[in-house]
Order: sequence, then structure tokens, then C-alpha cells
Amino acid sequence: MRWLWIIGVMASVGTAWSDPDTLDNVRARLLATPAAAGPDTRRQAVLASLDGFLEKPGSERSNEVAAYYRAMVDHALAEIAAEKVEEGVVIWKLYSSALVVKTPKTVFGIDLDEGPNSNSGNPDKVAGLSGITLHMTAKQRRRLAELVDVSFHTHRHHDHVNYQITKELVAAGKTVVVTEDIRTMWRDEPFASGLTVLTPLRGPKHRVGKLRVEVLRSRQWMARDHSVECPCNAYLVTTDNDVNVLFKGDINDGEEILPWLREIKARGDGVDLYVSAPFFWSGTDALPKIQRMFAPFIIPGHEYEYTHRKPGESGSGTGSYTSMWGRFRASIDRGKCAILSWGEKFQYAARLHREATAPLTWMEVSPEPAEVRVMPGETFTVRLNALAGGTTIRRRYLAFKSTPETRHLPGFDVRDWGAIRHDADGDGVFEVSTKDWKPGHYVLECTADDWPKGSTRVTDSIRVTVLPAEAQTKPAHRE
Repeated sequence: MRWLWIIGVMASVGTAWSDPDTLDNVRARLLATPAAAGPDTRRQAVLASLDGFLEKPGSERSNEVAAYYRAMVDHALAEIAAEKVEEGVVIWKLYSSALVVKTPKTVFGIDLDEGPNSNSGNPDKVAGLSGITLHMTAKQRRRLAELVDVSFHTHRHHDHVNYQITKELVAAGKTVVVTEDIRTMWRDEPFASGLTVLTPLRGPKHRVGKLRVEVLRSRQWMARDHSVECPCNAYLVTTDNDVNVLFKGDINDGEEILPWLREIKARGDGVDLYVSAPFFWSGTDALPKIQRMFAPFIIPGHEYEYTHRKPGESGSGTGSYTSMWGRFRASIDRGKCAILSWGEKFQYAARLHREATAPLTWMEVSPEPAEVRVMPGETFTVRLNALAGGTTIRRRYLAFKSTPETRHLPGFDVRDWGAIRHDADGDGVFEVSTKDWKPGHYVLECTADDWPKGSTRVTDSIRVTVLPAEAQTKPAHRE
């Protein structure tokens, strides 16, 4: 359904690769329609036009795309220098996950990076991959280092930390906060002694310049069976004017971050801004729960990370601006999300953006906690209740992502991407039999949407453990 909507947008604004438009023209139109809270079809169309250029095969090697990127970086650097922040914070996006945040008293960076570089997990010492000019100039890196007071990095991957930018920041005497394995990775570099590792503390906050910082030490799972991991921090930064900014890098299982966030909620603290990738592909999708807990304003990231697509392929690799608009359409309609492209900014002010313009779409899942333990062949019950602005969403279904264990589960229809079961009678109650399921761990995706309208979609997940048949004691399970 989302793809049909995207195709409709693309067709309506004419973003085919044969589009005679130029990136210079797109840039002029984009700067004339700056990011704002709430829907804006004109801006949506311009971002779709930009997608048409950035999704072309080999676009990361295009001199036109590189010139566009550098022009937008120059635009952002000039604004960062000149902007006088009197209320809230101003956020600029420099690249896929790279952000700069300016408060009334300081400037900090998040996962500062520049264009596609090494995919080896150890960012290159030279700018860009061979033949790729999609990166900052040396002058731009120096200027960025002059402007930023503190830079936070969530993990060591090439799209979240950068050798050249880090070197310039340390040379300029700025604070660069990294994970322990980043410091180890660069232990032989002259700037290694200038890297700061914050002890993970849940509750107490570190003082970093004008900022108060809470750190969660977690991980990004690199394999679906959770056999390989990359250390990854989440940070909750409280600014000098009490705006709470959450970013989690590529933590991709919600169960890695949700207990910490529940502690934050329980002690009365909040999250005003969520500025990270929306993906939780290796476990529980935490974003709906974060929205329920804190109702943060969302600035999603991780679009156009070109090292995630094969050379010569078309597409965005990790998401286009149009796909992000589709994914967050309900939040945009509620005034709780802004989509930023390279070099663009958004000003968040609690007075304007803390309260939504419409109620949150949410889903109640039973069992809660969302965990089931059963013996082979037993049946468990799932109940879904999804609401949007007080109106029940009637189209509900359960699904599994495609794995060898989920291709032919009884009661589920096979799809290319996995297996699905719809709520045939509309009561939101599913009786799920585990007959013929193999012992092991499963993640059951629970979804509701208002198809065919397609503007509201909400998801959650349940962890299901089918115990070995020889288990002596059958643990109680919750319904």
C-alpha cells in the first residue's frame, strides 16, 4: 500500500530520471519551501524531485550531485554561523545521519560524517571512496570544526563517524564523544588522546560543556540471529534551555533501549526530539512505544546512505525523502515530524511543537509485556486494539518476516517477504496455533492500518518462544 502511494506521488510530480529539471533548480525551489511542522504538498513534491536525481544509478559518483551536496553544506555552515537561537533549538542535516544542533549557548554535532566512505567499519583516512567526490572540502571540514563545540558519535560504522572531520574537531580543541571501540580503532592516531568516552550512566548525567548527557551502552545487531554485534551508544542530551534530544544511532532491537526509556519516563524526564533512524529491523520496533511514552517531535535519519546499495544500482539504499514522508505521514499530519534533506534546517520550539495538532495513532497489544512462551502445538491469543483520534482502526493483521522457519506456518499466507494473517472477522482477536512450529524464537509483527486511505499505520511486535518438547516444566504464558 505504501508503495502505491509513493508511485502516485512520483507520477504526479514527474520525477522520472528523464526529468529535464536540474539540481540547481531543485535547490532553489527547496530553499523557497523550508521544512515546517505539518503537511506541505509543495515541499513534498520538491523533495520527490530531489529523489529523482539522488536515486539514479551511480548518483554518488555524479559531479552534479557532489556540487549540489557541497553547495547545501556551504548553505548550512553559513546559517549555523549566523543563526541567533532565542527559543528551542535549530537542527541542520548535513548528511544521512549527520546533524548539527544549535542552542542559545552552544552547538553540538551528532554522528558527523560526509558522503559515502569505507564500508569496512574503519572509516577511511582519505576522503570518499575511489572516484567519488561526494564529500566535503577541506575548507568545509575546518569551518564545521570551528562552529561545533561538542560532537557525539554513536558507533564506529563509516556512516556515523569520519576520520577527517574527527581530526579537524580535535585539532580545533573541541570535545569529541565516542564509544570505547572508536577510541580503540584510532588508538595509534595523533588525535586519539583527544577523544572522550563517557561512562554509561542510567540516571545521573554527565556535564559536557553547556550540555547534560545521559548515556546508554548498547549494540547494533549485525546478524538476525544476534550472533554478531557492534557496540552502539544512545544519548539523551539536555540542552542549556532544557530541550531533551534523543539519538540512538543504529540500535536495531527495541528491547535494547526500551528499559532505559521506561526508567526515564518513570522518573519524570522526557524526550522532546527524536533525531535518528526509524529502523528497528532486528527485533522489537521501539518507535511506536517511544511515541506513546513521550510524543517527541521526529526528525528521521539514515536516508541515502549510498554504501547500502550495490554499485550501479538505482534507489536510495536506506530510504528516500519520499519514503520517509510516507512512513511518517501520520506524524507529519499531526505536526510532529519534519523531513530534512542535506543542508536543510528546522527550528524546534516547545511552545509550537510539544503539543500535536491531532491525537496520536496507537495500538494496544495483549499480551503485555509482549512476550509469549509456549510448548509446541499450543495455542496463544493475541488481541489488537488500534485507535487514531479516538476512532478504531479496523484493518489488523499479524505477520512474520521471511525466514526458513516462517515460510509455511499454519494459518499464515505466504508472501515474498514473509507470512501474513488477516483479522478475518474484525474483532481484533487472533488465536495462533503453534502446531508444526519448530522450537525457537520468533518475532510476530502486529500491524493496523486504514487501507485503502493509507495515511495511518501503526505497528508493534510480540516475542514468541516455542520451547523444546523435552522441556520438563512448562512456564506460564500470558494472554
